[in-house]
Amino acid sequence: MIDVTVLDEYSVPSYHAVLGFPTHGSKVLLARKKDKIGKGLWNGYGGKMGDGENCPEAFFREWQEESAGTAVVWQRLCRMGILKSYNFDEAGVLQNVWHVHVLVAEIEDLIAVPESQEMGEGYWFDQRLLPFEEMIPSDQVWLSHIFEGVPVQASLYHGPGQREMVAESKIQLKGRGVMMSYQF
Repeated sequence: MIDVTVLDEYSVPSYHAVLGFPTHGSKVLLARKKDKIGKGLWNGYGGKMGDGENCPEAFFREWQEESAGTAVVWQRLCRMGILKSYNFDEAGVLQNVWHVHVLVAEIEDLIAVPESQEMGEGYWFDQRLLPFEEMIPSDQVWLSHIFEGVPVQASLYHGPGQREMVAESKIQLKGRGVMMSYQF
């Protein structure tokens, strides 16, 4: 385990990203990542925010890229979490820090999402039966809470490729409700 006692106070985020989870009723759409962090694991849709982008703009852009342009009727988009992800190399040296804005995106209908260059074909999972053994390990710490309507703030400490945890996660649950709801 890595000593992370000073990281929360003195680390400056390197990147900002969005991670969105399309939902319909009790179902959530996940796809396997084809490259980068979490390659081969089930994940939501998202990525690095562009200069000047807000959370909805970044999510909708990433959705278009990662879903092969699949058309969707969005009903509601809510920010349900903020994750501070510390990423360490094999030697335990901090490589980067990501501020990840977690979004839940309700859609009108269950849809089929084809494979894209970045993600595999989408699959609808029951929110209570997520394939955590095939997801980034830290997802077990926070993800279920957002589907229960409980906003989350967390500090997560990952090894290379986010395949392992190198320190105990810190999580704060923010009561019931949403952190922010976006209108469109």
